[in-house]
Amino acid sequence: MVDLKRRQVAGGMVFGLPLFLTSTSLQAKPAEILRVNGDVSAANYGGLESFLFNSVDKLIGLKIRFEANPDAEPGTVSASQDGDLFIAYLRKDEPESQISAKAGVNFQNGGYVLDGFFTVKDAGMNQGITALFLEKSDSGAVLAANPAIKDIEIGRLKAEIRD
Repeated sequence: MVDLKRRQVAGGMVFGLPLFLTSTSLQAKPAEILRVNGDVSAANYGGLESFLFNSVDKLIGLKIRFEANPDAEPGTVSASQDGDLFIAYLRKDEPESQISAKAGVNFQNGGYVLDGFFTVKDAGMNQGITALFLEKSDSGAVLAANPAIKDIEIGRLKAEIRD
């Protein structure tokens, strides 16, 4: 009978270990979150694009604005809404990528504002264009975790820095 009780105690300690490890890991300080700020233009779109490609499956912050421009001329940024989907890309003869989002985008003063925290998702390739999807995160929950947030002006991002 004594052996049975020892096994029960030992088993309880082993089964309780994952709960203990989980609760202590939740208390660890979250990693640094990079947040990009500024107005998106043809001159800095490549830097934003590289930043997003380097951030696939990561949580990022954005406080950026795209001028509404559904009929963009070559060499300018196209930004528009198709139903509930925001779509932006640098208009070239053949665009290389597009940025899209369904939530976390607001139309204000003639432009689309993305303000909050997003997880960058690789949405695959369609007709030779790589799609990046920005999945909105609950900003309150992110901020409640008290992460270190590093703000980066969009003009400082470099197009050539890409994994």
